[in-house]
Amino acid sequence: MPTIKDVAARAKVSFKTVSRVLNGEPHVRPELIRRVRVAVIELGYRPTEAARMLARRKSIVIAAPILPVQATFISRMLISLTKECRRNRHYLLTEVFDSRDDLLDWTAQMPVEPHAVILFAPFEDDMAVIEKLEQQNIPVVRISQSKPGYGISVPVSDFAITMELMQHLLDLGHRRIGLIAPPLPAGATEERVQAYKTALAQANIPLDDALMIRGDFVFEVGEAAARTLLQLDAPPTAIFATSDDMALGVLAVAHELGIKVPDHLAIAGFDGNQEAGKVFPALTTIHFPIEDIARVAVEAAIKGHAVELDFKHHLIVRGSTVSPDLNWPRDREAVQNGYLGFQRQSPSNRRPAVRV
Repeated sequence: MPTIKDVAARAKVSFKTVSRVLNGEPHVRPELIRRVRVAVIELGYRPTEAARMLARRKSIVIAAPILPVQATFISRMLISLTKECRRNRHYLLTEVFDSRDDLLDWTAQMPVEPHAVILFAPFEDDMAVIEKLEQQNIPVVRISQSKPGYGISVPVSDFAITMELMQHLLDLGHRRIGLIAPPLPAGATEERVQAYKTALAQANIPLDDALMIRGDFVFEVGEAAARTLLQLDAPPTAIFATSDDMALGVLAVAHELGIKVPDHLAIAGFDGNQEAGKVFPALTTIHFPIEDIARVAVEAAIKGHAVELDFKHHLIVRGSTVSPDLNWPRDREAVQNGYLGFQRQSPSNRRPAVRV
């Protein structure tokens, strides 16, 4: 199907001129109007609703740049942002970039001038990107920012709820708790790391760097991290992954190695994905209010200023941390001594891999 850019090329006018003609705006020379109309007829151009919105100078185009990471969190955020934009009769422009440098190039040569740009992990604290947008006077909404600077903040605090999860694991008797952390120390996701460290300190448990691995929010990273953690001389009795996708990877490895969950290994995630409740045992996780956050972010982008926040996390305790028969306390002493309670199996008697 021909696009508005095809019309501009055929009529030998600018994209903005075509936009003005299609929207019946005044002060366009008759000759240019004629050329655009001829091009439209010759190409059989039929503007879609999205194209009409892009063509209207008064319309709001909200951009949300992302990296090509197959994380459920990103998918849920984009779906929620799209729904909110549509509900407000605005258009969401999503761009995928292979690298931060590609994003920097895009900010300097955007195909359309967005009314606002919404940034979330991992770009919410990327000051080089933010400064380029500020230079172009484009409003920016930053979800869960941790660094001060240009842009409207949508603060998301993960510290308190992560402390609640850590206390849950500590109350079960765990003293060696592994952490699969976010890839970069930035934004609200890093509060999960700080809460992990704080909870251990308050319980007088020394921090063991070997128990913390940086991940990338995806299933395969959770698998790799679990293998590393479970091969330690003193492996963890519980693993907290800072995304459900990574936690599901840990659960898959536990099944493969024949490790009983939660009797010999407790597993917890973060995000509240639907998949977390569909596996066995169901995954203990933290509900992350993505839909509410997207609503607030879009509203801030439209209004041009911060809006009232009314969303909260909550802990969801399921079978991956608490046995249904409640027999865990009988092994409390062994757990406190860091004993996992299982023998690593040789390839000949290892259970087949289970993908969950």
